[in-house]
Amino acid sequence: MIFCNKFFYFFFSLFCLCSFSLAQTEEDFVYYKNFVRHSEGDNCTHLPPESGFITYLNNDLSRILIENAPRWETGGDPNITGTGVFGVELGNFSDPPIQPGDSVFMKFFCYAEGQHGLLRDQIAGIPWGYFPKTLYLRPANLPAVPQNITLSFTTSDRRLIQWSAEPGATYSVYRREVKDTVIFGQSRMLYYRLAEGIISGSFVDTTQSQSAHGYIVIPKKLGIYGLHSPEVKDFPETPEQIEAAVAYTNPFRVAVTWIYPADTIEIRYRIYRGSEENFALDSLHFVGETNSQYFLDEQVLAGEIYYYRVIALNRLNIPGNPSAVASVRVEPFAGGLPDPDVLYITRLPRYPRYEVVYDPPGYNPRLSPQSQNLKHYPSVGEMMTYRSIIRNSGGGTIENVQVDWYVDSVNVHTEMIGRLFPRQRHYSQIQHLWTDHPVMIRCETYPVNPVTEVTTGNNSLSIRSNALSFHFHAEKNILDLFETHQNPLGSYSFEDWSQVQLKKMNQFFRQAVYPAVTPTGVPEYVFLDTVSYYQNGQLPSGGTHAPENILWDGQWGFTGDAAAINYFQNIVLGQNNGMDWALLHELGHQIGLIDLYNMDVQESELQVIEPRTGQKPPLGPVAWDVLYYSSRSNYLMHSNFQNGFSDHSAGGLFRNLSKRRGYFGDYLKDIPSENTFLIGDNHQNPVADADISIYQQQDHIIPDIPKFKGQTDSQGYFPIPHQTDPAYHGGIYVQNPFSTIYSAFPHVVGTNSV
Repeated sequence: MIFCNKFFYFFFSLFCLCSFSLAQTEEDFVYYKNFVRHSEGDNCTHLPPESGFITYLNNDLSRILIENAPRWETGGDPNITGTGVFGVELGNFSDPPIQPGDSVFMKFFCYAEGQHGLLRDQIAGIPWGYFPKTLYLRPANLPAVPQNITLSFTTSDRRLIQWSAEPGATYSVYRREVKDTVIFGQSRMLYYRLAEGIISGSFVDTTQSQSAHGYIVIPKKLGIYGLHSPEVKDFPETPEQIEAAVAYTNPFRVAVTWIYPADTIEIRYRIYRGSEENFALDSLHFVGETNSQYFLDEQVLAGEIYYYRVIALNRLNIPGNPSAVASVRVEPFAGGLPDPDVLYITRLPRYPRYEVVYDPPGYNPRLSPQSQNLKHYPSVGEMMTYRSIIRNSGGGTIENVQVDWYVDSVNVHTEMIGRLFPRQRHYSQIQHLWTDHPVMIRCETYPVNPVTEVTTGNNSLSIRSNALSFHFHAEKNILDLFETHQNPLGSYSFEDWSQVQLKKMNQFFRQAVYPAVTPTGVPEYVFLDTVSYYQNGQLPSGGTHAPENILWDGQWGFTGDAAAINYFQNIVLGQNNGMDWALLHELGHQIGLIDLYNMDVQESELQVIEPRTGQKPPLGPVAWDVLYYSSRSNYLMHSNFQNGFSDHSAGGLFRNLSKRRGYFGDYLKDIPSENTFLIGDNHQNPVADADISIYQQQDHIIPDIPKFKGQTDSQGYFPIPHQTDPAYHGGIYVQNPFSTIYSAFPHVVGTNSV
């Protein structure tokens, strides 16, 4: 805010466009939790697989727990939190269990920094009250984590574990039994050593048991242990994306479909059906077996509700874990019409976006030391995979489906799917070299023999190769809502609805035409890369409602609680014709844009006293108690979500065009080193020789302390000095008008930008 002796008042905003003592719970037994820091003293924030640990008792490495050990506390933090805290439930040790007097050893590894450390402690009693320790890691020449580990069966049905051996290293092989469980049926994840001192890259387990096991390999070189390999299993993977839907109506037949996420050779499937969701997987509920990734249930009655689960078995009849439950009411859906649908396109491989730290909080965004050397973009000439997730989102079976892929409108691949049941999914993919200029990737799917569809608006989907990626997370109730309510495309699909939202966001980019900033709009592009599915109550209730993951540029979660369902059913689908305008605002934050309402000023926030009157400035509210609205209040990142991006937001996006996200509001620091104000009266005439007092907002308060004082020249100009008034923290050097005692640049959300 500026005062001058002609009694004019001005607001100007920044619009630059260029368990400590162990707490026992009903579930926890002895959860041993401590701190871990790098040798430099900073918290180890790395997550598996870059970090990990091995826990053992009494200096005996014959049985160990690692970071995948189960928590007994419902909703407990992961064993490695990524905040410098790690822990393990010691109750997972058995045969024998832990006892008072046992010594606990934890080897922690951080491969991102090439450091390790050993923590020792002794169990004084159970329950165990202890003071947490801080493990300081130290640099070491760690042996390489075993790579390319595989498990296969020999001709005599022995388990053969193989990996790439490192010269000079020896290896230990450990095995766990899946059926050895603890609370809530979780696998105990207690590994027993089978062999040690192995030089070659292979080991044969002679057991012929039909029980399910998991195996890991631990390296040792020059007396230093390393982090364990990924686990390999002798049992099948869990079938994914299980769906049940009416495939035919005369007579009724239900198609149960799923996707097996690994090699399907010698894999077969058992299908179980119940009349209640929590039915037993026993012979009474067994309905069939197949080698295909679908099962057609002909023994169904109209109007009944059925629940299905699928278990995969390998050639030794070792079963995997059962699939999730799929349910169906036997009745026609969507008029019995099919709907071939490209749900979304995934780009692989993925690389992490930028990980940013702020020091002090809210200022000076910079790359964290842990991520600054990571690869964030594909290399020119790197082979990329584009995978489409295709589904029949309608209520009728399609006998033959064709898929076409295009790169810049040139057909590069065609394939035939064959029959596609309602709700059945299919993966199709192409590969294309990464170039330094983006290309458009398009996937189309349609029936070979023309049929009436629910809609053709979802038969084709395009993405730009270098677009910013979003990861959506959705709970079951939200998915069910969109399965029964048509979205703006006319289909019944949460993914299609999501595509409508992102299409509008891309449209906002193109419409943000400002001659001085973005004369042809913002040439940015976003796309839906992945959708993950959850049971109700699994997603966080606050924040982005999504688990943090830096492999995507942005993320958002959709919870299935009653308030969310009411909002989507009555507001989004009811009043807004399917548009969630507030979501577009939140996704703007995901790509680095700030809330422009941080630049509003309320009466309670203005603490300035007019030095000549001893009173607050005679300013009346423009609405409610607001003295000043951001001049870009009529746009998406303020409060009018349907008007797209302001020139301020467009300029920020253009500055960071196609750059991986992680930085937030960093475009605010594009401030010239020299800044001059022209003070004019109500008729825009320069005000010469006026005494000036400039006050700056700080954390939503404009205090009664002038930051700058001076006088306009004969032309009404006032160059802002680089030295503040003595009243402002004794007079300090500032790089620009928005510098503070905290930083040379503004707060990243704009709380000191007025």
